[in-house]
Amino acid sequence: MHANTENHDLLPRAALRVGITGHRKLTADQTRSLQPRLSAVLKVIAQAAANAAGIATEAYSDLPFLLRATSPLAEGADRLFAKAALDLGYELQCPLPFAREEYCKDFTANAGNPNPASIAEFHEILNQAVAVFEFDGKRESSPYITVGEVVLSHSDILVAIWDGLPSDGAGGTAEVVERACGRGMPVFWLETNIDKVWLSNQRETKDSEDVADNRERPGWTAVSADMGSGVSKFVEEIMLPPWLPAPEETSVTARGKEAASEAPSEEADLIPACGMNCRQKTWLSHLWSGFVTLMTFFTKKPEPAPQYAPWQPDPFETQYNLVNNPAIRLAGQYRGAFLLIYGLGLGAVIFALLSYAAPGLSEVWVLCELGAVLTVFYLVWCIRTRLWHHRTVDCRYLAEQLRILRYVYPLGLGATEPVLPAHHMHGDLRQSWMQWRLKAIMRATSLPNARVTPEYLDRCYKAILEDWVDGQIHYHDSNESRMHTIDHRLHKLGLSAIILAFLACIVELALHLYGGRIEIPGLVPWVIVFAAGLPALSATCHGISNQGEFRRLAERSGAMRKSLLRIKTDLEKAENKTGPSRVLRQEAELVGQIMLAEVLDWQILYRRPVPTA
Repeated sequence: MHANTENHDLLPRAALRVGITGHRKLTADQTRSLQPRLSAVLKVIAQAAANAAGIATEAYSDLPFLLRATSPLAEGADRLFAKAALDLGYELQCPLPFAREEYCKDFTANAGNPNPASIAEFHEILNQAVAVFEFDGKRESSPYITVGEVVLSHSDILVAIWDGLPSDGAGGTAEVVERACGRGMPVFWLETNIDKVWLSNQRETKDSEDVADNRERPGWTAVSADMGSGVSKFVEEIMLPPWLPAPEETSVTARGKEAASEAPSEEADLIPACGMNCRQKTWLSHLWSGFVTLMTFFTKKPEPAPQYAPWQPDPFETQYNLVNNPAIRLAGQYRGAFLLIYGLGLGAVIFALLSYAAPGLSEVWVLCELGAVLTVFYLVWCIRTRLWHHRTVDCRYLAEQLRILRYVYPLGLGATEPVLPAHHMHGDLRQSWMQWRLKAIMRATSLPNARVTPEYLDRCYKAILEDWVDGQIHYHDSNESRMHTIDHRLHKLGLSAIILAFLACIVELALHLYGGRIEIPGLVPWVIVFAAGLPALSATCHGISNQGEFRRLAERSGAMRKSLLRIKTDLEKAENKTGPSRVLRQEAELVGQIMLAEVLDWQILYRRPVPTA
């Protein structure tokens, strides 16, 4: 089953990003040795990526496949890489540690004098870039660490032009390579002093015909000139969605499209084909909305959230809505379903008692009871097979990641890495369909084309504080009040039902003891209806309260509101300190981690693998 998508243009564009780290000072001999190896590496990556995109056509939009090269354009390796990538049709995106005028001061000749040839080369290459992100780095605050982190955040594969020695300073090549390997990112190492190419040993490639013995460099595998299937394997891991598992011994090109046509799709169940129209609610969602409205009647309505006008186009808005709408709809279906199950359970008890209290309509009551029981069976089957609650938290996780990106991406940050506790038992979230789609969306989204100025940071600051943080504070404040009210009223309703049931039992006992003195025709059956039905109503209230976890939701929203208020205070204190963007970046990362942690908690409780048949 393929991903059923009538809105094919809403799928992410097939893309792959390659980044560079390397030495600035290269001799002429080193440059001549590196050029053919670098071109060969970029060619084989491009071919493997194009093949993988051709297999997974149902997972990507119809837009042409895109290759991106991420380079800070320092002298030496960065520019050698950029020119080779541009020659092969890669799009160039350039994160710069400083504004370009300041950056040019690094390009010097003898005695520290400006090097006009190097500066001219820098501008010539920079003019061919599709995106240039100029940071506001300060030389005393290690700006190259920041730009190295951005290269890693906006790359899927790293090319390292390196002599294998430790870095001379912070943010050097060895440090960037170590961080990339620590993240499991594939790294091509082109040695500057030896005519060899090494691949970071992230996967089992010892039996491949395309690799050589790796005893010479522990942790690295020497690759042959053509590289072949060894590259195809890790490109498949990056680009192919999890519902198209790659065979262990077969490359993409050998497998062909027939294998893809037989592969099941999890995402077809999780991103409905109706796409943007998935905002429309089902009757179960309306049932849930009506219940919430009824339970919060006569309470003070929360103030509407302040409207924030975006200051620039949001590259993630469409994809966010595409995932957020199914999350809302699936949550409404699940909550409406369990609400109806408890309500029908109560109804079945009442109908059974009514057949005794009103025997003239006994056939009608029996049919109603049968209908209630059958509907309960159907709803339980729907919940167990369609996994509305599991799919809800999956879509909610992806929507939250995209919401975070809407605010951190303008600062050059990437997606927030999920950190799951040891007791998460349902597989590696990093290998899930949500994480794959998130990375696919990021690969298709260019680095922001911006210059970090005080005005730019002020706009980012206001978006984070006034739209994101304030908006979430408002939501959790309203949600805490709403959930607390529902929990309190369900508790009062259940308690009242028990008290009335106790009184009904007293009346029933009195009728049995003094039945001869009280002559009210038909009174006893109706007293029994109340004596038996009211405890069922109390149990229903308790069941709905327990299943809906209203008290827990109120407590969670209260804790989230307090955490966000503390962050808001920190942001307000940092308002006049936004000169270096690192302050705002750190605060934005913290907000993202808090938001994602709240969603990940639900993953631990509800996430299960979605059936693929």
